[in-house]
Amino acid sequence: MRPLLLLDVDGPLNPFAGKPERRPDGYTTHRMVLDGWTEQHPLRVWLNPDHGRMLTDLAVECGLDLVWATTWQHLANTMIAPLVGLPELPVIEFGDALGTAAWKWDAVTTYAGDRPLAWLDDDFHQWRHGRPKFDMARLGRPTLLHTVDARIGITYNDLSAVAEWALTLPSDAPAPQAPSPDAPDDTDQTDMSRLAALGTDEEWVGILQDLNGELAETGRMARD
Repeated sequence: MRPLLLLDVDGPLNPFAGKPERRPDGYTTHRMVLDGWTEQHPLRVWLNPDHGRMLTDLAVECGLDLVWATTWQHLANTMIAPLVGLPELPVIEFGDALGTAAWKWDAVTTYAGDRPLAWLDDDFHQWRHGRPKFDMARLGRPTLLHTVDARIGITYNDLSAVAEWALTLPSDAPAPQAPSPDAPDDTDQTDMSRLAALGTDEEWVGILQDLNGELAETGRMARD
């Protein structure tokens, strides 16, 4: 069973909680018209056009299946994916559960089944009342609930946390693949010390350092 990597939009991909007068490094501003919004008063969405490639690379190297777990639901494929460089992904549907104690918990439990899952979201704490049931259902199943800071969006540390988790998966789960021999290897041993301590090989450390460098190089501050 291939492990899952569940993606939220608002918070991880759209750092909506950042300072309104200055978008975070590496992001582009988009104005979108959704239900409740108009062309005169559109929804401001910040997206990093390199996040899709980085997430896809991480998923390939770790043997993970990317899946949307977002209140945008199917709109994530039509309005968000093209702007961040993600392909069309499976979507977890939440029905009327959003806004209730069940939040995303029950739908994710059903969708994931026995598969290992890593989940990037910013709202686990807000809907904590539904978590005990989720945790009980996930007993014995590898699970990572990783909170992304909604002020800055996905960072190297978030990607690294997923990679570290993937390296701990049992042997019957897909293991991370070795990178191409041509992949650059400019590993920063200070930044990668936690992975080295886990016994990762030099090639895998190089993959994650490359992701770190890409996040840093694409960063720039820009006003709306």
